[in-house]
Amino acid sequence: MAPPPSKRYRQFLDLDYPRKIVTIEPVMDFDLDIFAAWLVAIAPELVYLGFNSRPKPKLPEPTPDKLVEFAKLVSAAGIPIVGKTLRGLKLTGVSCDSKLLVEAGGGQAPDFQVAASCLATPKSDPTCE
Repeated sequence: MAPPPSKRYRQFLDLDYPRKIVTIEPVMDFDLDIFAAWLVAIAPELVYLGFNSRPKPKLPEPTPDKLVEFAKLVSAAGIPIVGKTLRGLKLTGVSCDSKLLVEAGGGQAPDFQVAASCLATPKSDPTCE
């Protein structure tokens, strides 16, 4: 069984590594203010965000409006987001271009500490599917 998101958040904060990526897929429903604040506090160089790409299991997902607001808050903090499986949802500040991974690394091959969140993420751009 996966640890609760609050424990993963604390572990990520305690991770003594300067370069981080957060993967939020599949995205599941969340408290908007808390989750956005966690991402900003972790300050990753990049966030991958997407809905569950499989029909089963059916997971509790955030509303499209909630995900739009989440993307705005995270993007406003200067954190790039790459969308995956967004189901046509348009999110401000979200790119479907995985080249951001290299750009976030200053054009070098990325040397990131990668952690996967147990929160599910929906895809918003058909090109991201």
